[in-house]
Amino acid sequence: CDLAMPGLFGIVGASRGESASPSFNRVFLKAAEGFHAERLDDPAGQWAIGRTHLGTLQVDPQLNAADQVHVLFHGDCHTGPSDLEPGTSPGTQSDLLRSLRARYRREGTDAFSRLEGAFCGAVVDTNLRRVVLVTDHVATYPLYWTVVDGTLVFASELRALLRYGRMRKALDARRSEEHTSELQSHLNLVCRLLL
Repeated sequence: CDLAMPGLFGIVGASRGESASPSFNRVFLKAAEGFHAERLDDPAGQWAIGRTHLGTLQVDPQLNAADQVHVLFHGDCHTGPSDLEPGTSPGTQSDLLRSLRARYRREGTDAFSRLEGAFCGAVVDTNLRRVVLVTDHVATYPLYWTVVDGTLVFASELRALLRYGRMRKALDARRSEEHTSELQSHLNLVCRLLL
């Protein structure tokens, strides 16, 4: 299966005595083939995050080891920096990310509720030891995640998530049946409305 893809990937909360980097490398290096890539690893090994991109949009680096709030963003945001941070003017992707970091520091997770566009993102807040995953209101750019043995693994591509070695890759029959039942209910409602 070809895993090269633009998007986000992260592993957060590696088990004590174990670094997130080896598992991150196994997935991220394969996903980054043929793309521009950037990553940031926690010096203590508790997390690793990164993104791959085509090199045409969002080319500015998004990660800086000196920051304590790390914001990864994938997609398009129609909310300009001036709408996010008073006193700023619309500008580059770096301006948008700077504004998002500033707003997150002020408002916490509410900082993302008014964003408009088609996007997904991740915030790693090393001060609060918190990870925030965000998507636009209809998840145009989905963000898949799971928790395996206390470790959060997320990716904007399901293939990357499935490549994480410790994840059980089996269909949950009960959940699948619930989802199918919900879908059938929605389809029945649509059919009734059309008749």
